[in-house]
Amino acid sequence: MTITWLRALMCSVLAAGAAGPVVAHAQTRAEETASTATNYPGTASIYPGTASITYVGKWHTTEITRNWSGGTAALSIWGNSSAPEPQCRSGTNVPAAKVKLSFNGTGVRWIGARGPELGMAEVFLDGVSQGIVDAYLDVIPAGQPGADQIQAELFGVSGLADGPHTLEIEVLGDKNRASTSCVVVVDAFDIEGTPSGRIQESGPAAVTYFGTWIQGDDSRPYSGGTAAYSDAELDPGIVPTKDDPRYFQSVGIAGLGYGWNEGVTTRAVFTFSGTRVAWIGSTGPRMGKANVYVDGQLVQAGVDTYALTEQTRVPLFTSAVLRAGIHSLAIEVRGDKNPLSGGVSIVVDAFDVTPCTGAVGC
Repeated sequence: MTITWLRALMCSVLAAGAAGPVVAHAQTRAEETASTATNYPGTASIYPGTASITYVGKWHTTEITRNWSGGTAALSIWGNSSAPEPQCRSGTNVPAAKVKLSFNGTGVRWIGARGPELGMAEVFLDGVSQGIVDAYLDVIPAGQPGADQIQAELFGVSGLADGPHTLEIEVLGDKNRASTSCVVVVDAFDIEGTPSGRIQESGPAAVTYFGTWIQGDDSRPYSGGTAAYSDAELDPGIVPTKDDPRYFQSVGIAGLGYGWNEGVTTRAVFTFSGTRVAWIGSTGPRMGKANVYVDGQLVQAGVDTYALTEQTRVPLFTSAVLRAGIHSLAIEVRGDKNPLSGGVSIVVDAFDVTPCTGAVGC
Protein backbone atom coordinates (compact mmCIF):
# COMPACT_ATOMS: atom_id res chain seq x y z
CA MET A 1 0.00 0.00 0.00
CA THR A 2 1.45 3.36 -0.96
CA ILE A 3 1.86 6.13 1.54
CA THR A 4 -0.77 8.75 2.28
CA TRP A 5 0.43 12.31 2.82
CA LEU A 6 -1.53 13.79 5.66
CA ARG A 7 -2.77 17.26 6.36
CA ALA A 8 -1.93 18.22 9.93
CA LEU A 9 -2.39 21.21 12.16
CA MET A 10 0.24 22.48 14.53
CA CYS A 11 -0.20 25.77 16.31
CA SER A 12 2.30 26.91 18.92
CA VAL A 13 1.03 29.29 21.58
CA LEU A 14 3.88 31.62 22.48
CA ALA A 15 2.33 33.79 25.15
CA ALA A 16 -0.96 34.42 26.93
CA GLY A 17 -2.34 37.87 26.22
CA ALA A 18 -4.21 39.82 28.86
CA ALA A 19 -6.10 43.04 28.39
CA GLY A 20 -4.30 46.15 29.51
CA PRO A 21 -4.72 49.91 29.40
CA VAL A 22 -4.97 51.55 25.99
CA VAL A 23 -1.59 52.83 24.84
CA ALA A 24 -1.37 55.19 21.88
CA HIS A 25 1.33 54.02 19.46
CA ALA A 26 1.76 54.30 15.71
CA GLN A 27 1.15 51.08 13.85
CA THR A 28 3.67 49.14 11.82
CA ARG A 29 2.70 46.82 8.96
CA ALA A 30 3.96 43.29 8.42
CA GLU A 31 3.24 41.72 5.04
CA GLU A 32 1.97 38.16 4.68
CA THR A 33 5.54 37.07 3.83
CA ALA A 34 7.05 38.66 6.95
CA SER A 35 10.20 37.10 8.37
CA THR A 36 11.33 36.83 11.97
CA ALA A 37 14.08 39.37 11.29
CA THR A 38 11.39 41.88 10.30
CA ASN A 39 9.77 41.65 13.72
CA TYR A 40 12.80 40.91 15.85
CA PRO A 41 15.89 42.67 14.45
CA GLY A 42 19.09 40.72 15.00
CA THR A 43 17.53 37.26 15.16
CA ALA A 44 18.54 36.51 11.56
CA SER A 45 22.03 35.75 12.86
CA ILE A 46 20.81 32.40 14.21
CA TYR A 47 20.22 31.28 10.60
CA PRO A 48 23.37 30.35 8.63
CA GLY A 49 24.44 33.13 6.30
CA THR A 50 21.21 35.03 7.11
CA ALA A 51 19.39 32.76 4.67
CA SER A 52 15.77 33.41 3.77
CA ILE A 53 13.12 31.29 2.03
CA THR A 54 10.23 32.48 -0.14
CA TYR A 55 7.34 30.28 -1.32
CA VAL A 56 5.25 31.09 -4.40
CA GLY A 57 2.24 29.16 -5.66
CA LYS A 58 0.37 26.36 -3.94
CA TRP A 59 2.06 24.43 -1.11
CA HIS A 60 1.00 22.08 1.67
CA THR A 61 3.17 23.24 4.54
CA THR A 62 4.15 21.66 7.86
CA GLU A 63 3.86 18.03 6.71
CA ILE A 64 4.52 16.02 9.90
CA THR A 65 3.89 12.35 9.09
CA ARG A 66 7.53 11.39 8.46
CA ASN A 67 10.84 11.77 10.25
CA TRP A 68 11.64 15.09 8.62
CA SER A 69 14.63 17.19 9.55
CA GLY A 70 13.32 19.65 12.13
CA GLY A 71 10.01 17.77 12.34
CA THR A 72 8.23 19.26 9.32
CA ALA A 73 8.47 19.58 5.55
CA ALA A 74 6.67 21.43 2.75
CA LEU A 75 5.29 19.60 -0.28
CA SER A 76 3.51 20.40 -3.52
CA ILE A 77 2.35 18.63 -6.65
CA TRP A 78 1.28 21.74 -8.54
CA GLY A 79 3.00 22.88 -11.70
CA ASN A 80 1.51 25.62 -13.84
CA SER A 81 -1.92 25.40 -15.46
CA SER A 82 -0.46 23.56 -18.50
CA ALA A 83 1.67 21.05 -16.58
CA PRO A 84 2.16 17.64 -18.27
CA GLU A 85 0.09 15.75 -15.70
CA PRO A 86 -3.54 17.01 -15.59
CA GLN A 87 -4.00 16.07 -11.91
CA CYS A 88 -0.90 18.12 -11.06
CA ARG A 89 -1.93 21.40 -12.67
CA SER A 90 -2.56 24.53 -10.65
CA GLY A 91 -5.67 26.57 -11.24
CA THR A 92 -6.03 29.40 -13.73
CA ASN A 93 -3.82 32.39 -12.88
CA VAL A 94 -2.00 30.37 -10.18
CA PRO A 95 1.76 30.15 -10.83
CA ALA A 96 3.70 26.92 -10.61
CA ALA A 97 4.76 26.15 -7.05
CA LYS A 98 8.26 27.45 -6.46
CA VAL A 99 10.55 27.96 -3.48
CA LYS A 100 13.53 30.34 -3.47
CA LEU A 101 16.41 30.14 -0.99
CA SER A 102 18.61 33.24 -0.71
CA PHE A 103 21.86 32.58 1.17
CA ASN A 104 25.49 33.54 1.65
CA GLY A 105 28.01 30.73 1.30
CA THR A 106 30.11 28.52 -0.95
CA GLY A 107 27.72 25.61 -1.41
CA VAL A 108 24.18 24.38 -0.83
CA ARG A 109 22.22 21.13 -0.73
CA TRP A 110 18.50 20.58 -1.10
CA ILE A 111 17.17 18.00 1.37
CA GLY A 112 13.87 16.37 0.38
CA ALA A 113 12.52 12.87 -0.24
CA ARG A 114 12.52 10.10 -2.84
CA GLY A 115 9.84 7.46 -3.27
CA PRO A 116 7.23 5.80 -5.48
CA GLU A 117 4.90 8.85 -5.42
CA LEU A 118 7.52 11.55 -5.91
CA GLY A 119 7.68 13.78 -8.97
CA MET A 120 9.93 16.20 -10.85
CA ALA A 121 11.28 19.69 -10.23
CA GLU A 122 13.65 22.02 -12.08
CA VAL A 123 16.50 23.54 -10.08
CA PHE A 124 17.97 27.00 -10.71
CA LEU A 125 21.20 28.29 -9.17
CA ASP A 126 21.65 32.07 -9.39
CA GLY A 127 18.96 32.08 -12.07
CA VAL A 128 20.62 29.42 -14.27
CA SER A 129 18.92 26.05 -14.75
CA GLN A 130 20.77 23.10 -13.26
CA GLY A 131 18.46 20.56 -14.85
CA ILE A 132 15.50 18.48 -13.73
CA VAL A 133 15.47 16.40 -10.56
CA ASP A 134 13.38 13.22 -10.72
CA ALA A 135 12.63 12.18 -7.13
CA TYR A 136 10.92 8.90 -8.09
CA LEU A 137 12.47 5.85 -6.48
CA ASP A 138 10.97 2.40 -6.01
CA VAL A 139 13.14 1.01 -3.26
CA ILE A 140 11.17 -2.22 -2.97
CA PRO A 141 11.31 -5.02 -5.60
CA ALA A 142 8.87 -4.70 -8.50
CA GLY A 143 5.33 -5.74 -7.73
CA GLN A 144 5.57 -4.93 -4.03
CA PRO A 145 4.56 -1.76 -2.18
CA GLY A 146 7.03 1.09 -2.38
CA ALA A 147 8.60 3.10 0.44
CA ASP A 148 10.28 6.46 0.89
CA GLN A 149 13.78 7.75 1.46
CA ILE A 150 13.34 10.59 3.93
CA GLN A 151 15.88 13.42 4.38
CA ALA A 152 17.39 12.54 1.00
CA GLU A 153 19.79 14.90 -0.78
CA LEU A 154 18.17 15.79 -4.11
CA PHE A 155 20.61 18.42 -5.33
CA GLY A 156 23.96 19.74 -4.16
CA VAL A 157 26.75 22.02 -5.31
CA SER A 158 30.07 23.12 -3.80
CA GLY A 159 32.89 25.45 -4.75
CA LEU A 160 30.77 28.58 -5.29
CA ALA A 161 32.31 32.02 -4.93
CA ASP A 162 31.88 33.09 -1.33
CA GLY A 163 28.98 35.54 -1.29
CA PRO A 164 25.23 35.85 -1.95
CA HIS A 165 23.47 33.19 -4.05
CA THR A 166 19.98 31.93 -4.81
CA LEU A 167 18.65 28.40 -5.20
CA GLU A 168 15.19 27.98 -6.74
CA ILE A 169 13.12 24.79 -6.98
CA GLU A 170 10.18 24.86 -9.39
CA VAL A 171 7.53 22.12 -9.25
CA LEU A 172 6.89 20.90 -12.80
CA GLY A 173 3.64 18.98 -12.30
CA ASP A 174 5.36 16.09 -14.06
CA LYS A 175 6.58 12.64 -13.07
CA ASN A 176 8.40 9.50 -14.02
CA ARG A 177 6.05 7.12 -15.86
CA ALA A 178 6.43 4.64 -12.99
CA SER A 179 5.51 7.19 -10.29
CA THR A 180 1.95 7.48 -9.00
CA SER A 181 2.05 11.26 -8.46
CA CYS A 182 4.04 14.50 -8.79
CA VAL A 183 4.93 15.21 -5.13
CA VAL A 184 7.98 17.41 -4.53
CA VAL A 185 9.26 17.71 -0.95
CA VAL A 186 11.30 20.55 0.56
CA ASP A 187 12.60 19.42 3.94
CA ALA A 188 15.67 21.59 4.57
CA PHE A 189 18.75 23.20 3.00
CA ASP A 190 22.36 22.60 4.02
CA ILE A 191 24.55 25.66 3.49
CA GLU A 192 28.35 25.59 3.17
CA GLY A 193 30.43 28.57 4.22
CA THR A 194 31.21 30.56 7.34
CA PRO A 195 29.03 30.01 9.21
CA SER A 196 27.63 26.77 7.81
CA GLY A 197 24.65 24.71 8.88
CA ARG A 198 21.08 23.70 8.14
CA ILE A 199 18.07 25.93 7.65
CA GLN A 200 14.65 24.29 7.81
CA GLU A 201 12.09 24.57 5.02
CA SER A 202 10.01 27.00 7.07
CA GLY A 203 12.88 29.47 7.26
CA PRO A 204 12.86 32.35 9.75
CA ALA A 205 9.18 33.03 9.17
CA ALA A 206 6.95 35.11 11.39
CA VAL A 207 3.90 34.14 9.31
CA THR A 208 3.53 30.36 9.14
CA TYR A 209 1.01 28.69 6.84
CA PHE A 210 -0.55 25.37 7.87
CA GLY A 211 -2.50 23.36 5.33
CA THR A 212 -2.74 24.38 1.67
CA TRP A 213 -2.25 28.02 0.68
CA ILE A 214 -1.53 29.84 -2.56
CA GLN A 215 1.23 32.31 -1.76
CA GLY A 216 2.69 35.19 -3.73
CA ASP A 217 -0.59 36.05 -5.49
CA ASP A 218 -0.11 39.37 -7.30
CA SER A 219 -3.38 39.49 -9.24
CA ARG A 220 -4.85 42.30 -7.10
CA PRO A 221 -3.57 45.62 -5.67
CA TYR A 222 -2.52 44.09 -2.37
CA SER A 223 -0.57 45.80 0.37
CA GLY A 224 3.08 45.09 -0.41
CA GLY A 225 2.17 43.70 -3.83
CA THR A 226 1.24 40.10 -2.92
CA ALA A 227 -1.09 38.11 -0.69
CA ALA A 228 -1.77 34.51 0.34
CA TYR A 229 -5.16 32.85 0.07
CA SER A 230 -6.78 29.50 0.79
CA ASP A 231 -10.01 27.70 -0.05
CA ALA A 232 -9.57 25.07 2.70
CA GLU A 233 -9.08 22.70 -0.18
CA LEU A 234 -9.03 18.93 0.38
CA ASP A 235 -6.01 18.02 -1.70
CA PRO A 236 -5.34 14.61 -3.24
CA GLY A 237 -3.99 12.22 -0.64
CA ILE A 238 -4.30 14.61 2.28
CA VAL A 239 -6.65 13.12 4.83
CA PRO A 240 -10.00 14.92 5.21
CA THR A 241 -11.59 15.87 8.49
CA LYS A 242 -13.27 13.21 10.60
CA ASP A 243 -16.68 14.38 9.42
CA ASP A 244 -15.85 13.31 5.87
CA PRO A 245 -16.70 9.67 4.99
CA ARG A 246 -13.32 9.37 3.26
CA TYR A 247 -11.46 10.08 6.50
CA PHE A 248 -10.75 6.43 7.26
CA GLN A 249 -9.66 5.47 3.76
CA SER A 250 -6.01 4.62 3.30
CA VAL A 251 -4.99 5.56 -0.24
CA GLY A 252 -2.09 7.16 -2.05
CA ILE A 253 -1.83 10.82 -2.93
CA ALA A 254 -3.34 10.21 -6.37
CA GLY A 255 -6.30 8.36 -4.90
CA LEU A 256 -8.46 11.21 -3.60
CA GLY A 257 -10.25 13.80 -5.70
CA TYR A 258 -10.75 17.44 -4.86
CA GLY A 259 -13.33 18.43 -2.27
CA TRP A 260 -13.86 20.89 0.53
CA ASN A 261 -12.53 20.69 4.04
CA GLU A 262 -15.00 21.19 6.88
CA GLY A 263 -12.69 23.83 8.27
CA VAL A 264 -10.30 22.92 11.07
CA THR A 265 -6.91 22.33 9.47
CA THR A 266 -5.93 25.36 7.40
CA ARG A 267 -4.42 28.31 9.26
CA ALA A 268 -2.08 31.27 8.90
CA VAL A 269 -0.29 32.01 12.18
CA PHE A 270 1.38 35.39 12.70
CA THR A 271 3.87 35.84 15.54
CA PHE A 272 4.48 39.42 16.63
CA SER A 273 5.65 41.67 19.43
CA GLY A 274 3.21 44.42 20.36
CA THR A 275 0.04 45.43 22.18
CA ARG A 276 -2.51 45.14 19.40
CA VAL A 277 -2.87 43.53 15.95
CA ALA A 278 -5.18 43.79 12.95
CA TRP A 279 -5.65 41.30 10.10
CA ILE A 280 -5.77 42.91 6.65
CA GLY A 281 -7.47 40.85 3.93
CA SER A 282 -10.08 41.05 1.19
CA THR A 283 -13.85 40.95 0.84
CA GLY A 284 -15.82 39.97 -2.23
CA PRO A 285 -18.55 37.85 -3.85
CA ARG A 286 -16.51 34.61 -3.63
CA MET A 287 -15.12 35.01 -0.12
CA GLY A 288 -15.77 32.72 2.85
CA LYS A 289 -15.63 32.63 6.63
CA ALA A 290 -12.74 32.35 9.08
CA ASN A 291 -12.16 31.86 12.79
CA VAL A 292 -9.65 34.11 14.56
CA TYR A 293 -7.48 33.07 17.52
CA VAL A 294 -5.25 35.22 19.70
CA ASP A 295 -2.63 33.37 21.72
CA GLY A 296 -4.44 30.11 20.98
CA GLN A 297 -7.84 31.28 22.21
CA LEU A 298 -10.81 31.63 19.85
CA VAL A 299 -11.76 35.31 19.97
CA GLN A 300 -14.04 35.61 16.94
CA ALA A 301 -15.81 32.79 15.11
CA GLY A 302 -17.13 33.01 11.58
CA VAL A 303 -15.66 36.28 10.35
CA ASP A 304 -17.70 36.72 7.15
CA THR A 305 -15.66 38.18 4.30
CA TYR A 306 -18.48 38.09 1.74
CA ALA A 307 -19.34 41.36 -0.01
CA LEU A 308 -21.26 42.20 -3.15
CA THR A 309 -18.21 43.79 -4.77
CA GLU A 310 -14.53 42.95 -4.35
CA GLN A 311 -12.32 45.09 -2.15
CA THR A 312 -8.69 44.59 -1.10
CA ARG A 313 -6.71 45.89 1.91
CA VAL A 314 -9.70 45.56 4.21
CA PRO A 315 -9.24 45.40 8.04
CA LEU A 316 -11.13 42.20 8.85
CA PHE A 317 -10.26 41.84 12.53
CA THR A 318 -8.68 44.02 15.21
CA SER A 319 -7.71 42.57 18.57
CA ALA A 320 -8.35 44.00 21.99
CA VAL A 321 -5.42 45.70 23.69
CA LEU A 322 -2.89 43.02 24.70
CA ARG A 323 -0.28 42.80 27.39
CA ALA A 324 3.06 44.07 26.06
CA GLY A 325 5.06 41.12 24.74
CA ILE A 326 5.08 38.37 22.13
CA HIS A 327 1.73 37.07 20.86
CA SER A 328 0.26 34.94 18.09
CA LEU A 329 -2.68 35.61 15.79
CA ALA A 330 -4.15 32.66 13.88
CA ILE A 331 -6.57 32.88 10.93
CA GLU A 332 -8.38 29.57 10.46
CA VAL A 333 -10.07 28.93 7.10
CA ARG A 334 -13.42 27.30 7.83
CA GLY A 335 -14.36 26.13 4.34
CA ASP A 336 -17.90 27.51 4.69
CA LYS A 337 -19.55 30.73 3.56
CA ASN A 338 -22.40 33.17 3.56
CA PRO A 339 -25.27 31.65 1.51
CA LEU A 340 -24.89 34.52 -0.97
CA SER A 341 -21.22 33.84 -1.62
CA GLY A 342 -19.96 31.85 -4.57
CA GLY A 343 -16.82 30.60 -2.83
CA VAL A 344 -15.00 30.04 0.46
CA SER A 345 -11.70 31.89 -0.12
CA ILE A 346 -9.88 33.65 2.70
CA VAL A 347 -7.13 36.19 1.96
CA VAL A 348 -4.19 37.10 4.20
CA ASP A 349 -2.71 40.34 2.88
CA ALA A 350 -0.93 41.94 5.84
CA PHE A 351 -1.02 42.60 9.59
CA ASP A 352 -1.00 45.97 11.34
CA VAL A 353 0.80 45.82 14.69
CA THR A 354 0.79 48.42 17.44
CA PRO A 355 4.35 48.17 18.80
CA CYS A 356 5.28 48.27 22.45
CA THR A 357 8.56 50.13 22.18
CA GLY A 358 10.05 50.65 25.59
CA ALA A 359 7.40 48.64 27.39
CA VAL A 360 8.35 45.89 29.82
CA GLY A 361 8.22 42.48 28.06
CA CYS A 362 9.01 43.73 24.53
